[in-house]
Amino acid sequence: VKVQAKEKTGIGEVAPNIRFHETPEKVLSEFGIILNNELPIVKDLPALQKLLDQFKVGNSLRCGIENAYIDWYCKKEKISPFSYLNLPKHTGTPTAFTVPIMDTERLQDFFLKNDLHRFKYIKVKVDAETGLETIREMDNITEQPLMVDANEAWKDVNELLYFLEEIKDFNIHFVEQPLPAYMDEEYYELKEKTPLPLFADESITNKPDFVKLKRQFHGVNMKIMKAGGVENGAKILKEAKAYEMQTMVGCMVETTVGISNGYYLAGLADYIDLDSFMYLESDPAKIIKETEGNLTLVNSK
Repeated sequence: VKVQAKEKTGIGEVAPNIRFHETPEKVLSEFGIILNNELPIVKDLPALQKLLDQFKVGNSLRCGIENAYIDWYCKKEKISPFSYLNLPKHTGTPTAFTVPIMDTERLQDFFLKNDLHRFKYIKVKVDAETGLETIREMDNITEQPLMVDANEAWKDVNELLYFLEEIKDFNIHFVEQPLPAYMDEEYYELKEKTPLPLFADESITNKPDFVKLKRQFHGVNMKIMKAGGVENGAKILKEAKAYEMQTMVGCMVETTVGISNGYYLAGLADYIDLDSFMYLESDPAKIIKETEGNLTLVNSK
């Protein structure tokens, strides 16, 4: 998404996710509707947000439009997004790197080929069938702390608890969203019995219920594409901290346009998982670079 005015151009990114009923076709349809209404003539961010509320724009599209406007405004006013959004400024932050689900025989080659020793944390995606074997193999490969991302893979609490008991003595910081988001009662039971901290992912969208989430999880993974923009993303992270929960800034599959907005929120988080641009064959923006597992802005905006 581009915002152009007064010889300045702001850019944002939309990364729709089918898990939340978003498709490219739906995004384009919603964008066309607001473009043919008042979008080209909005005067400020509150007016833009009011318009997006009025037409119930999906979270990823809202994120792209809002972030493009904020980028444009900051360039026009020659200020940093850190200042504009009143965020703690930093000059670099370590990110986790995510290992996708694959045959365990391939894990070591993948690890070495991608030089994953340089990252502070390794996030490992697992399923219910091969998860235990995967974690055991990763523990043989590296001593780096692991984040276990289950992506709602388990449906049975007892089976999940067996898995958690088996991996609890490995160097694991937390397990992310092991049950489907709709299993509220099961999460209440799980949090009482789990030997490892639990982080919410799919259970977190743009209006999280922290009274409920506090009973289910120890931390949250906030992604700006689900939050609907960097402003609401910051609000979610601050609210999680107010409920004494740990925080992480994650991402969908994004270029460094989207990743840069997650980067601005890094000072509000305990963990950063902003690695998806490294999986792309090419990145058209090159706003963020990674060096020895640390992310930095290429050019301060």
